[in-house]
Formats: sequence, C-alpha cells, structure tokens
Amino acid sequence: MLGIYLQRSTILLVSTGIFITLIYIFTKPILKLIGQSNEITSAAALFVHGPIPQIFAYTVNFPIQKFLQAQSVVLPSALISGATFVLHILLTWQLLSLHSAMALAMPSWMVTSWPELYQNSVHFLPSPSSSMESSPLSGKKESQQAVNIATNAPSVLT
Repeated sequence: MLGIYLQRSTILLVSTGIFITLIYIFTKPILKLIGQSNEITSAAALFVHGPIPQIFAYTVNFPIQKFLQAQSVVLPSALISGATFVLHILLTWQLLSLHSAMALAMPSWMVTSWPELYQNSVHFLPSPSSSMESSPLSGKKESQQAVNIATNAPSVLT
C-alpha cells in the first residue's frame, strides 16, 4: 500500500509542479496584466525563474522521505538533511562573501537540493521494504485518490 501511495503522491506532486512551473514561467506577463511596473515584473521574473528546478526536486523527494519515515527509516534521512544543510550554509556563505550578491544565493540552493534527492533515492532503491505493490495506473484502489490529494495538499500549498 505504501508503494502505491508513493507512486501516486509523486505523480500528483509532479503534475502540480508542472502547473506551478507554468505560472512561474509566465510571471512577467501575469504581473504586467494586473498593472505592475516593468521594474517589478522584471525583478520578480528573474527571482521566480531560479527555483523552477527545485520544484521538481522537492516533488520527488517529499514522497520518498514520507515513505522512508513510514518504514521507520529516519536516521539516514536526518543525516542526509543535516549534511545538505551544512553544505548549503558553507556554499551560500562562500558565494555571498566573495561576491556579496544576493542573486548568488539561488544557485547555492539549487546546487544543494539535488544531492539530497539523489541520496534519498539511492537509500530508498535498494531497500527491501521499497517494493511497489502495483502500478498506480492499473486502476486498483482508485477510490483512494481523494485521500492522496488531501494528504498531499498541504505540501503542495507551501
């Protein structure tokens, strides 16, 4: 059952990520449409285009972390998150102290979010408890799709 939850959650979050990405891509025209100045629309567009890759890193990483937590495999995720946090702090400090440009904070976030996903995936794949019960597209247990949406809604909205 957890494997089906993992697969469906990933599909749901990636689908939502695609929708959010479209909003991020068209931020400048949307802001111009509601009457914002060119200076604000340009700055906002530059800022929101940076985290687009993170949307997909987190949409895949979040269900994997929840799956591992449900299997009581918490220590590796905690160590991975701690190491990623330390790497992020050091990289951000280095970039900002050398160049003192806030625009460099975004690349440090992008660089440090992908190793966490990779390490969680590597830890998840060889796990004997990570076998998938059935394909999410097989039509089984479709009545639980509303439960999956309700469970993932808070993570999508944050």
